[in-house]
Amino acid sequence: MSALSRPACAERLGKRDRLEPQAQPRQQTNASQFGAWGFDAPAQSRAQLGPLCTSEDTPADKQIDACNKIIALKVFSGEKLATVYFWRAVGWNKKGYYAQVIADTTKALRLKPDQALYNMRGSAYYDKGKLAAK
Repeated sequence: MSALSRPACAERLGKRDRLEPQAQPRQQTNASQFGAWGFDAPAQSRAQLGPLCTSEDTPADKQIDACNKIIALKVFSGEKLATVYFWRAVGWNKKGYYAQVIADTTKALRLKPDQALYNMRGSAYYDKGKLAAK
């Protein structure tokens, strides 16, 4: 485990923040559009995706899948989208997929620079064995 634990990172990023879509014009959708994303709209509502993506207790595969679906919906931007990338990075970290942790924390940092994200990314580099000693 890295120097800053996942719960500490989550608290720094506002774990209790609710992921609520930003106001956008309502678009007409049909089942074929949802099928293109690889999931069935009625089977898993947006309300179910948020807790699956942002819970420390969610199994890694389910967490990553829920975060992927939230990202695919394209309803978040800025700080909220950074939070989704953070939680997907947590899922990748649970699996030991450090390259994906680095990629997601980098995307999140572009949206919302935060010390906890830098710590998580640095820990992933260290865990991956790619930390350059200077």
